[in-house]
Amino acid sequence: MNISEEKIDNALLLKVSGRIDSSTAPDLQSQLMAAIGQAPTILIDLGETDYMSSAGLRVILMGAKACKKDALQFGLCCLQDSVHEVFEISGFLSIIQTFATRDEALQALAG
Repeated sequence: MNISEEKIDNALLLKVSGRIDSSTAPDLQSQLMAAIGQAPTILIDLGETDYMSSAGLRVILMGAKACKKDALQFGLCCLQDSVHEVFEISGFLSIIQTFATRDEALQALAG
């Protein structure tokens, strides 16, 4: 797994590529939690993420809750079909904002 950060206006984008599983989720957790508070909007681009385990879902939920607690915007974009299905089956689509494209997410969240 690889994570890159990019500041776009008042949003911090975390672009994650590769697999998010029990061995890589701690790295995502530490980078995501460090990012919270650096910008009013946190957006995670999962366009190059081809696998998401329950450990990854836990980290995403933890980040979403931390953002909500601090009144920050949080969202996901560009989910591949297999990852989207994991979010759908887990019920996370009803509690975490997801967007088809990065531009759509930035407009909705950081507008």
